[in-house]
Amino acid sequence: MPTDELDPDALVQMRFKRSLRGYAPAEVDQLLKQLAQDLTRQREGHNPALTPKDLRHAEFTASLRGYNPRQVDELLDRLAVQLWGPGSDRPKSRRPTPADGLDPDAVVQMQFKRSLRGYMATEVDVLLDKVAEELTRRREGHDPVLTAMDVRHTMFTVSMPGYDRGQVDQFLERLAAQLEEQED
Repeated sequence: MPTDELDPDALVQMRFKRSLRGYAPAEVDQLLKQLAQDLTRQREGHNPALTPKDLRHAEFTASLRGYNPRQVDELLDRLAVQLWGPGSDRPKSRRPTPADGLDPDAVVQMQFKRSLRGYMATEVDVLLDKVAEELTRRREGHDPVLTAMDVRHTMFTVSMPGYDRGQVDQFLERLAAQLEEQED
């Protein structure tokens, strides 16, 4: 995809290749409409109504002959950067490491690429919220409630679509390593 900024009108006209099992076109089109409105709001000097977290929570029903998931995900990554700046796209460019010193805000705003068969997004998001609360508790000097072992042994339901399992697993391992360092 080109790197130039997307125009709101072009965004609502956007079409994707079809995949045997892709994202439901009507759902993608609805989100693109909302994002086009946000681009217009931004050009008028207002903040976007959607947040990076809203984009992270966006889920699409799997559909026969739906939009190609890779193309849709790439476009959403590009829009995230355009609306909220560098670092707001998914983990390929914002995957923190334990050395980065994860903070609660970074954990809550973590975004993962979607895949046709991935971890159920709502379950992953619930864990991220718990981890953010844990990091806040630890910074305030409270005893740990959630341990590295808890993070490592978390199991998620596989859903269609869902968060990319490899990215989630890598992130959780890094997170567990950081929690482990703090537990020593």
